[in-house]
Amino acid sequence: MQKVFIFLISTMTVCSSIAGLYTNVVDGRVYGQWSGQFSYSSWVFNNDMSYMGTLNGVANFSHSSFNNYATFANVPQMYRPSSVIISHSSGFIDISGMNNLIATHSSFEGSSFQAPDIDLSFSTLSNCNISGGSVDLSFSDITGSTVDSSGVYNGTHVQGAIINSGILSSKNVTGVPAQMPGGVDLLNGTFFGGSGFGFLDCPGANLSYGQIFGMELGGDYTSANFSYGKLGSTNHSWTTLSGIFSNANFSRVSFDQANIGIGSQNDAINRFSYANFSGADFTGMSAVGISYGDPSYMSNLVVWLENAGCNLDHAIIPGYPDGYGDVVTYDFASQADDLYTNLVQVQADYSNLSQDLLSTSNSLLTISSGANSVSNYVIDTEENWDYVLDGLSDSITYIENNAVTLSNDVSYLSNRVYETIQDLEPNLEVINNSNGVITLNMEMRSSGDLQNWQPIYSKDITITPTNNVRFYRFQSEQAKGQ
Repeated sequence: MQKVFIFLISTMTVCSSIAGLYTNVVDGRVYGQWSGQFSYSSWVFNNDMSYMGTLNGVANFSHSSFNNYATFANVPQMYRPSSVIISHSSGFIDISGMNNLIATHSSFEGSSFQAPDIDLSFSTLSNCNISGGSVDLSFSDITGSTVDSSGVYNGTHVQGAIINSGILSSKNVTGVPAQMPGGVDLLNGTFFGGSGFGFLDCPGANLSYGQIFGMELGGDYTSANFSYGKLGSTNHSWTTLSGIFSNANFSRVSFDQANIGIGSQNDAINRFSYANFSGADFTGMSAVGISYGDPSYMSNLVVWLENAGCNLDHAIIPGYPDGYGDVVTYDFASQADDLYTNLVQVQADYSNLSQDLLSTSNSLLTISSGANSVSNYVIDTEENWDYVLDGLSDSITYIENNAVTLSNDVSYLSNRVYETIQDLEPNLEVINNSNGVITLNMEMRSSGDLQNWQPIYSKDITITPTNNVRFYRFQSEQAKGQ
């Protein structure tokens, strides 16, 4: 018969040991001694876990509910887990003593997390305390929590959070924190600035339309967007641009007591190459130790920025109303001096235009009256033309009728002439034309007895009358001596 030995480890432990196995005193489930294979057990831990060790360096308590403390620093060194996993879990826990803590996709309230490397992404952490080296808070809600670790804030909701340590990176941050590190601000979902914990790197950040006062931007702002913003303020301290701003967009930015800190051509190339300053107002810009808006500095600055490939089109640069070299710029202050004069001239032009409009209006009234008269005349003329056209139509009809009568008279007269010729000389053969053409047939006949005649020659002759000749006659004479 096999004997079973029971060892009492400690009255403060969560487990009792039976033949090398540990059982949870809450629900009686059993797990292996120092194995660390506790995953997907859905355990409920209500007591101290400080003596739960592992041989492989990983203690997995995921998918569990906690209401306890877990100080793994009390575990003997050879069994102390380097990584502890409590992902997909919930409740309250005060956990520390490991190198790496993974608590993703969890929901904790009033809890405390301490480790050199912590992953709390995709979690809900209400009024929690987070400290140690660095923590990933991507896509988590840390409402009311305190963060003393350098954090990654990607899509993090930070409403009412107290952030006391450095920010490693940020993007699409929502909410308004109760406190941020000194020199750090939040704009369009991005933390920027910094001093005590170093300067934040914000490459590609969208800081457009922002009003950035009294800050030093010393990090990497390559391709960042500052367009339509305001850097510095005469009512606050100046803003210093000491970082890297290559390809950054400063279009339409107002530099009001802003220190750009460019001291040489190489400095402009190294930090501001191909930055866009189109339409920017340089009126309040300065360099270290140079008074704001000093034209002597502006001359060097324009040349340096131009040689660094920057776009200065239509920028407002003191001392250069017509541009500098090939750069098209505007001197806003000089143009403002002429504003009143131009306004007076515009008012005078407006007055003259009003008089012209009044005169034109009167002319239009006169033209309108004339148009009415012309309209009435056209109506009268139209009625007169109707009368004239009616009379003309009657005249044409009369002429047409007379033409028929005249044609009949001509035919009658032609017949009378023909009859008269026949009366005067009955044996005279008169030949008429037909449709302007006369055709004659001449035939020669022979006879032996003067009774019977035989044709021996026949010919048709066609004549086209000219000079209005209408009548012809044919005469045949015998040649003499034949």
